[in-house]
Order: sequence, then structure tokens, then C-alpha cells
Amino acid sequence: MIVGASRCHLTIDYCEPADEEWKVLQRCKCPACQAHGIEGLQAGKLHGFCCRATHNLWNLLEENRWLNKHITAGTYARNYE
Repeated sequence: MIVGASRCHLTIDYCEPADEEWKVLQRCKCPACQAHGIEGLQAGKLHGFCCRATHNLWNLLEENRWLNKHITAGTYARNYE
């Protein structure tokens, strides 16, 4: 899950995850969440930016791995939600 995708406030710098998204974030296996937890994603300044950037990039790369696996195997249509 990419951080900052729902319940956006009027300013673009922060979006509050929905309740179900908090549960997903608590189980996140990205390096930033493993090292700093949700607190790292919520942190300000450079530390928070780096945690969110690492989290988002890791999730994009995981999605890319999933896509490549299923497209190559010809199972994408059957596994797409």
C-alpha cells in the first residue's frame, strides 16, 4: 500500500490512512516499516520523508515483481483482483 492515498486534508503534505490501511501498514515488511514502524511513516522532516519514500518505492517494486511473475507465467488475468 502506498502511503498517503486516502482521506486527504486540504494540504497536500499529509493524508490520513483509513482504518483498514492502518492494519495493512502494521504488517508491512518494507525496510522502513521494519526499522521504524508506523512512527517512521508519520515522522516529520527528513526522517519521515525518507521512511515514506522507502516504503512507497519498496511497495512499487513488490507490485512490479508480482506483475512480472504473473505476466510471464500467463496467470495475470486469473490472479488480478
